[in-house]
Amino acid sequence: MDFKELQTFSSFQRPFRGGRRAKRYPKVLFIILFSFFSNIGFGQTTILTAPGASYNDSDGPTGPDIYSVDISCCSSVSFSFDYAFSLPWEGDGNMEYCDEISSSGQPSCFTTGSLCACDPSTPLAGSCNGCWDFLWAQFFLDGSNVGSELIGDSGTTNAEQVGTITSGPLCTNGATNASMEFVTQTWASEETASFFNIAIICWQAVPSVVTNDPICGSENLTLDGSACDNGDVVSWQWTNTGTGVINNPAGQNTFATGAQNGEMYTLTTTDINGCSDTETVSVVVNPGPTTVPGVTLTECDEGGGSATFDLTSANAAVSGGVGTVAWFTDLAGTIPAVPATSFSATNGTIVYAQVTFAGCSALEPVTLIVDPLITVNAGPDQSSCGNATVSLAATTTPVGTPILWTTPGDGTFGNPNSPITGYVPGLGDIAAGFVVLTITPTGGGSCVGPPDQLTITIGDPPTADAGGPY
Repeated sequence: MDFKELQTFSSFQRPFRGGRRAKRYPKVLFIILFSFFSNIGFGQTTILTAPGASYNDSDGPTGPDIYSVDISCCSSVSFSFDYAFSLPWEGDGNMEYCDEISSSGQPSCFTTGSLCACDPSTPLAGSCNGCWDFLWAQFFLDGSNVGSELIGDSGTTNAEQVGTITSGPLCTNGATNASMEFVTQTWASEETASFFNIAIICWQAVPSVVTNDPICGSENLTLDGSACDNGDVVSWQWTNTGTGVINNPAGQNTFATGAQNGEMYTLTTTDINGCSDTETVSVVVNPGPTTVPGVTLTECDEGGGSATFDLTSANAAVSGGVGTVAWFTDLAGTIPAVPATSFSATNGTIVYAQVTFAGCSALEPVTLIVDPLITVNAGPDQSSCGNATVSLAATTTPVGTPILWTTPGDGTFGNPNSPITGYVPGLGDIAAGFVVLTITPTGGGSCVGPPDQLTITIGDPPTADAGGPY
């Protein structure tokens, strides 16, 4: 008999013998159930199929053969496979189940003085070794066993030579992986154990949530729900933790008024099998950006009392580093200050920074300050004789700017902190024939110009001529 012929046989539902057992249904019943679920409008998706395997005369346990699939979209799953053995179970010379009694009235598996314990986790223990035939299927969610089926256990009958095993539907409860494991054992050349038409079916009702947050203050919070397959959802339910009022808690898509910052909104979906899954989001409700008052920008006078400002250099200061900033010349925020990176203005001009965060905006005035440029002029170069005092008449802008006269020479200043003073060359200056004097502005501020210099050329002092001989 080949496998195609074997698959035409129908099996029956076995009596429960303890543990979380899968159910064995006739194939006709399985087809009827599938047709029923399809007709009521809620689908399911086969997410794993595999041909399976056949093992002949394995002389010990095989595998395990493992079939695994991602179920992150599944709210519930069902496991299914077909199986077949090459020989019936009852009678001598066929497949041997664990506690079978032969026609002689003795245990078929009694080779070591102790009976086979019928435990597939220790398939070679005691008299199981060399005798016990079985197929053991286990079903897992995230590595946790959620069901199993052992064919060849105590009381196996010929009706279990071929059949279909289904387990589920089972709620996934957030699991993201489903797997099936198969172990077979046979001991004779005419003994073959096969498992085939392996399938894992998924109801894809795991939800996801999309909102329009972050929102501003009194803005409505939109709540849009979906599932991996909306057709697998039989009910939608919205709940929240705060004072927000959900318009239609049972709607797939709805909205909430009065949402609070940090409030949690949960969408619960339920599939046709009564299995539920949730998605929770925390929403951001922004009352508006916090602007920093009193910000100013200062640039040096470029002539005529005006200067060029990079308004964007104040973005972080006026916004506190949060949000985006746009610049305007009017309080209404309708006339852009352009170009913002090189905006020309006079002292005292007010511009407005519009800070936007999470869709909320606020305007903050910023004052532009034009500082006068502090400059010094040492005056023209001069000539002098010997150690005669040289008069210095430097100018400063603005008048009264603090200054300091310096020189690498060895002469002395009358008052090194006055632009109008005198300088007496030293012997080193006279010997060198010149000396350089530098005037430097020392006043504070960001607009201090560079130092200025003048050179004094020093000639020999005049000498007296006594005239001719007397």
